[in-house]
Amino acid sequence: MSDRRRVYVHVGLDKTGTTSLQHWCAKNRQYLIEEHGVRYPKAGAEYDHHMTLANLCGFGWTEDINRLSNREGRLGHLRAFYKELLEKELILSSEHFSFNIADTPAEKLKRVLGDAFEIVIVLVLRSPVSWIRSRYSEEIKWGYRGSFETFLQGLNHGLLNMEAQVSFWRRHFGETRTKVLLFEDIRDDIVGNLMTEMVGDSVFVAAEQVRNPGLKRGDLTVLRSGLEMLDLPRGIPAHRFALYYQRLPQPAEIKRINEIGEEPFSEAARHRVMVECEALQEVLPAEMTTRILELTQEAFSRQAAVPFSENDRAYLSDYAEHVVSGFVEQTGTG
Repeated sequence: MSDRRRVYVHVGLDKTGTTSLQHWCAKNRQYLIEEHGVRYPKAGAEYDHHMTLANLCGFGWTEDINRLSNREGRLGHLRAFYKELLEKELILSSEHFSFNIADTPAEKLKRVLGDAFEIVIVLVLRSPVSWIRSRYSEEIKWGYRGSFETFLQGLNHGLLNMEAQVSFWRRHFGETRTKVLLFEDIRDDIVGNLMTEMVGDSVFVAAEQVRNPGLKRGDLTVLRSGLEMLDLPRGIPAHRFALYYQRLPQPAEIKRINEIGEEPFSEAARHRVMVECEALQEVLPAEMTTRILELTQEAFSRQAAVPFSENDRAYLSDYAEHVVSGFVEQTGTG
């Protein structure tokens, strides 16, 4: 490492505790400065994370990138702003850095930060089966209405290719400056463990509720039914409905249905997951890849195709109507 101040760029993956970390850092900016000499800057941030910086560089979803005008000019302003913070190390965090990984966005990130700071990438992986289920849950929250089986058929996207993520960040920033962690190994204290990894000493983190938990099968069935009834478009309108649902007290019957079991992976999806796990052997230590393979095989062994009973389906349909009615009454939607 050089004598330059470091900037830790936490790039996701999404569904690995990113929201919890970002919320804690945003809420504890002053504590980080005073106790650890680290800034979590507001510049380039939106919704507690540095989505704007990522999108200005060209990382992220196309619609988020395209909404920003004068991208080069705004990147110049951020570059000048970050250079004024050289008395402190920085933490930047956004899962958008792991979307649309390409050479041009990486070079832009280097131009914004590289001449002032030594960039250290922090990448958190998650065992693929667990990640896919959580990713499906997130898609439903934002308005996706397809079944789990349909979702599995569309797994040809870059995020599942974790080997490509590791290789990309190492190629641009170096193996020694790319820290790769496994979500399952740090999830018991996700914020504390990530902060200790970046700050370098123990950081006190009061226990908090998980900020963006994945939902189970019963919840997802209610959400999908509600989205159909309301005919809400994907994006913010659908997400408002999901947030409304998550704030409701969970009935005992929903809790029971949620424990019935997860929907199974098709044979094609299982094969794809195992191929991705095996590819990680080329870029990760043997201990970590063995752990990922064990978690994946354990998850496959637990799954069972347990259908909902007629009574359960009827209850979920009725409850979805109840939730939709409350949402319409509260928001005037419909």
